Formats: sequence, structure tokens, C-alpha cells
Amino acid sequence: MKSASDIDDDLRDGAGSIADVWTNLSVTTANKVRSMQGLSPIDFPSGPSGRD
Repeated sequence: MKSASDIDDDLRDGAGSIADVWTNLSVTTANKVRSMQGLSPIDFPSGPSGRD
């Protein structure tokens, strides 16, 4: 059986994954709207310190 701290870690990991997906969807949506308006897309750096 998992301890409370293990469950908390699992929840934090899951929340982080959800936040990453939400961020990617938000930026993708914003870029789609920007491209439809003839604007350049938002570009975020990725890599070790950024989000992939």
C-alpha cells in the first residue's frame, strides 16, 4: 500500500502533466488565432530550462 507522501507525489506529478498539456493547448490555440489574424506566432524556448 502506498503511503500518503507517495500519493501526494503522484498527484503533484499528475498535476504537472496536466499543467503542461494545458499550456501547450493554450499556446497552440493562441497561435492559431494569431496566424488567422496575420500575426506571427508566439515562440517559447524549449529545452532543459523550458517546457518541451
